[in-house]
Amino acid sequence: MKFILNTVIFLLLAGSTFVTFSCWLTLRTKVKTNISPFSNYEYWNKLEPIILLENENNYNKEFIGDNRRLVYICDTFNYDTIFYAEDRLVSYFDNRYLNGKQRSLLKNHMGEISYIVYSKTSFKLNIGQDYIQAELYIRNAHDNKIVGYVNKKNFNKYDYTIFNKNGKEIINIKYSEDSSGLKKIIITPTLENKLPLKLALGISSIYIYDFITSKCNLYYVVSFILSWIFLGFFFMFSIYYSYTILKNMNGTPRRRTGHYV
Repeated sequence: MKFILNTVIFLLLAGSTFVTFSCWLTLRTKVKTNISPFSNYEYWNKLEPIILLENENNYNKEFIGDNRRLVYICDTFNYDTIFYAEDRLVSYFDNRYLNGKQRSLLKNHMGEISYIVYSKTSFKLNIGQDYIQAELYIRNAHDNKIVGYVNKKNFNKYDYTIFNKNGKEIINIKYSEDSSGLKKIIITPTLENKLPLKLALGISSIYIYDFITSKCNLYYVVSFILSWIFLGFFFMFSIYYSYTILKNMNGTPRRRTGHYV
């Protein structure tokens, strides 16, 4: 009876481990491709604002507009995003926490890092003759030079401006919400701007997650945690199960066989 109960528990743990890992793996997102976007929609529309509206019908949390999609992917704890132009992967914005601040890596479609964004900081920048506390600053990954920043003094996480190293306004990012609760991202460049659209879209995803929720992301986190919990129990019980089987085998008296002459 005890052997049957142990077998049932073993099978249940094995099944639970398999199911949770399967759920976890199916939510993983491809963040690299050798296929180049080759789309005009990966670039700015000159000085026209880029407007993305929340797509309430999608399982993932995403913002769409004019053949562009900014998608909050499932398999992340930090609300990473992917930018698609005409449904082709353009860039991946990889968020990581670092000593109380956030470091985000902008990667192209092949996974190569082009910019590093530090946000939620109090970093002091020397701009001309002044020292400015930056809420956010951007480094070029190739030469490590600072190419943009957001002044902490005038920062509003729902409407903020990125300046270049000369203190000129280059990009404004604004979030709005209509009466029905539909959210919108509005990104407007200036003549001084030299930064790519994919970087601006990545930066726009940093602060908007303060007032969004994603069922997809929640399912990923829950399935990830449960997967490793069940795997741990399955591993420990497997050792116990094997031990009981060996113990019963060694403790079972052997039948004597008769010898006939």
